[in-house]
Amino acid sequence: MSRPVEKVSTGQQIAITATGILFTRLSLVVVPINYNLASVNVFMAGTGMMQLYRKYDAGILMDFMEKDESSAGKKE
Repeated sequence: MSRPVEKVSTGQQIAITATGILFTRLSLVVVPINYNLASVNVFMAGTGMMQLYRKYDAGILMDFMEKDESSAGKKE
């Protein structure tokens, strides 16, 4: 959490959050239920959501889309 918010990758944090949510669900559905795996993935999803909130709070959540749009117009 000490990393500057400008250096946190939005796409990477979305992937971490989604992976945490999906694997939490998976670990609670399969037999035998794996509570250790579920708890690790809950914290992984929570960390991703916390980082995304930090970016939202700083007003730079959609920074990865702005980079794509600015580079799309610069064809050489």
